[in-house]
Amino acid sequence: GPAARQGGTRRPGRPPPPGARLTPPPDILMVFSKRLGGNDLFPDPRSLIAASIAIVWLCALFWIPFVRGLTHSLAKIRDATHHVAAGKFDTLVSESRSDEIGQLGQSINQMSQRLKGFVDGQQRFLGDIAHELCSPIARMQMALGVLEQRATDEQRPRVDDVRDELQHMADMVNELLSFSKASLSPESAEPVIIVLAPFLREIAEREIGTREAEIGLEHSDGLAVVSDRQLLARAIGNLLRNAVRYAGDSPAISLDACDAGDGKIDIIVRDFGPGVSEEDLPYLLDPFYRPDKARTRERGGTGLGLAIVKTCVEACGGSVSYRNADPGFEVTLTLDAPRFG
Repeated sequence: GPAARQGGTRRPGRPPPPGARLTPPPDILMVFSKRLGGNDLFPDPRSLIAASIAIVWLCALFWIPFVRGLTHSLAKIRDATHHVAAGKFDTLVSESRSDEIGQLGQSINQMSQRLKGFVDGQQRFLGDIAHELCSPIARMQMALGVLEQRATDEQRPRVDDVRDELQHMADMVNELLSFSKASLSPESAEPVIIVLAPFLREIAEREIGTREAEIGLEHSDGLAVVSDRQLLARAIGNLLRNAVRYAGDSPAISLDACDAGDGKIDIIVRDFGPGVSEEDLPYLLDPFYRPDKARTRERGGTGLGLAIVKTCVEACGGSVSYRNADPGFEVTLTLDAPRFG
């Protein structure tokens, strides 16, 4: 029939014609259930959901505290390395852990202690050298005074040159002594409450004198800081002398203070000169560092001015920051405000 010719299914009881292609009927199994679980065909999904929730809670119970403890320890190590890099070598990391992170903390503590020993030894050496140089310089100044009285008019210019060289050496030794004293004896600082307006005005009058400079104290009224009076005066005096030296053709110098918030007070010293090149900025607080363009006696100094400022302010519990102010150069001393009540 037509079905056989088309290769379809054959009729029952009749043999297929020769060459016919047989197509088996499809097998379909259909199962119906009124519920998804609770039968013999499908597993109960509630047990799978309960097991998944239990696994999540176990992970939260054990894994999250482990990760938090790990990241907390690493954050402490990161903060400690930042403090060590900033020169605060008395920073220590907790050594309570016994794993590799605890061993890393022990290594950082040993490194900071070794660095502190090296730096303290260097500063003590500089202080000892400066102290030993004071006596021969004083004797040479006395001998030079006698020689100056006996010098002829022809010899007097040479004597003046020697006196200038000797005075430069004496100034450098005094700066070395100031630097080593502030570095080695921060515990000797005696913090007191200092009312800033009269304090800053007194330092400005002493350091600036009759020079052509304008000092502004517009925002310092009513502000006070907790600091060692002598160390803070030394730091601000160094900044004012640097500002006068590097102000260039601009006589204006800004000295002021403002409330920085969070119990902090900023003392800002700014000149309006050419500023400092960007490549020199990261190294200005390093001892004996002088920018290349300032390596002269008249402008370069000894390279200890800002280093002395840093040690003095840190001994008072403060910090130092600086930037190019466009125009000029600005240094900010941040100190604690008094807390009452």
